[in-house]
Amino acid sequence: MKKIIIALIILIAALIALSYYWQSISPETDGLEIELNGKIDNISGKALSQLKLDSFTTARGDDFSGWKLSNILNLAKIEIPKELTLFSKDGGSLKINDEEAKVAYIVTGSKNGENYFRLIIPTDEFGQRWLKYITKISIIKAD
Repeated sequence: MKKIIIALIILIAALIALSYYWQSISPETDGLEIELNGKIDNISGKALSQLKLDSFTTARGDDFSGWKLSNILNLAKIEIPKELTLFSKDGGSLKINDEEAKVAYIVTGSKNGENYFRLIIPTDEFGQRWLKYITKISIIKAD
């Protein structure tokens, strides 16, 4: 019985240590990285705040305010590509096409005192095409 308790204490301590480590290497959500053909540009939170916020309603009837993805790409002097990939800090990613990118929005949220960016495609009837904690938008264009 003592061996099981000691093993549990060690596992809990390891989980706590890993949790603190993960938080220390997670990037803060102050802006977005935009990667175009391997070249990375940073758009600061301050630059984003200068963009006009639009109010919109999703196909499911949810109301949000956010920035059009196309306006964020324009800020980085990038036209909407045929395809782009968004990455989240937890390792998730979502690939969207140009039609989705034209109607997509980036909204901000907060959870446990942490601000984050979230992709919403309002025309998605079932609300299945979204990504939370976005840190990077990657675009590869064939020249």
